[in-house]
Amino acid sequence: RAVTDQLNIGFGTEFRTETFEITPGDKASWDGVGADSYAGNRPENSGKFNRYNFGGYLDLGYDVTKTFLISGTIRNEYYSDFGNAFVYKISSRVKALEDKITLRGSYSTGFKAPTLHQIYTQRVQYSFVAGGAIQGIGLINNISPQARVLGVKPLTPEKSKNLTLGIGAAVTEDINVTFDF
Repeated sequence: RAVTDQLNIGFGTEFRTETFEITPGDKASWDGVGADSYAGNRPENSGKFNRYNFGGYLDLGYDVTKTFLISGTIRNEYYSDFGNAFVYKISSRVKALEDKITLRGSYSTGFKAPTLHQIYTQRVQYSFVAGGAIQGIGLINNISPQARVLGVKPLTPEKSKNLTLGIGAAVTEDINVTFDF
């Protein structure tokens, strides 16, 4: 929303809930050695998993002059399973040659929590090995005791730092060219 001719402000909040469910297969698909190759989910590999998060942001943009803009955004979120995440972005834009050339740049931080299926998925697949034996191999979930025994660390959020630079040019009234890095 424009507060004045030079100042724009934006703000908001968000509440999000996520659910991931793994349902057990029919007993015949996992009992004993289960079905050939890809058995159904065993009850102990199944479940319903939830997460929620609250977030809020504030965005300010200020036209220092008619050709020079600076802006900044902050956002904070609380994840029920990963705690607080604070990210921000600062950016600027300069117009030149009667708005025919635009230079822009920004620096920001980012945060992405692992998805629920990345944390909780666990599957077993059976295959025949030499001598006719059946071997179970599969994927263990990230929170399982087996993962800890194998030295697998708990998943952590992805954090990033981002830098963008760009130039735009109005070559003609109908043709614009941009280059961004």
